[in-house]
Amino acid sequence: MPDHVIVYFDPASKSPVSLLELGAFNYKAIVICPQGFWRKGNVDIFCEEFNVKQVPDLRSALEHILASLTKT
Repeated sequence: MPDHVIVYFDPASKSPVSLLELGAFNYKAIVICPQGFWRKGNVDIFCEEFNVKQVPDLRSALEHILASLTKT
């Protein structure tokens, strides 16, 4: 099993599989959900409620993962 799962919500897609994966892997997820994604408000609420890390872009997601690796 992976230690981290990056979930990206493309504003040009409905991303039904990504929404499912967020629910399944929320304890490991790092979420990138740009403005314009049709369910951004729902994703934001879900992440806040379940303490899921959100970042603005892939670089930030990778930095978060690298930082967590140096802590162990």
